[in-house]
Amino acid sequence: MSQSKDAAAQQTKSQSKKIGIAVAIVVVVIAVICAIVFGMKAQQASALEDAKAQCTQASEKLRTDTNGYNALLNGDAKPYADLTKDDVKNPDALQKVQDLMSQEVPQGVYCNVDTAAELSANATTIHKNAQWYADQTKKLDAAIKDVQLVHPLSSDGE
Repeated sequence: MSQSKDAAAQQTKSQSKKIGIAVAIVVVVIAVICAIVFGMKAQQASALEDAKAQCTQASEKLRTDTNGYNALLNGDAKPYADLTKDDVKNPDALQKVQDLMSQEVPQGVYCNVDTAAELSANATTIHKNAQWYADQTKKLDAAIKDVQLVHPLSSDGE
């Protein structure tokens, strides 16, 4: 009986050792999975923050370019909206100014989205919109300078 007890004890010891190894492997696998998950979350958070920063930067450029365009449109360009071809020496230049003034502005796009992909897409659109405003400002300013008035405008635009 002593041998059967020893054999049973060895078998129990062997099974305990196998269970211990299995538990250790499971713990290691869980730890690796947790590390991967936390690493991915950190990477996603970093990508999201980068995308937010890019979108915010693009929005600031858009704001600046929009303000410049609106200042020109509502300032120096405004008197030209009511002029007729009889008021200028070169009606085609006036028509160009009036056409530029009546162009539809780009639709607003904002950074109030949730994912990095959406933020990147919106930042790209915002950059395009900012470029439109910058280009329109240059075109409108140049077109205004091309108009040759028959009579100079008074200080109040009349």
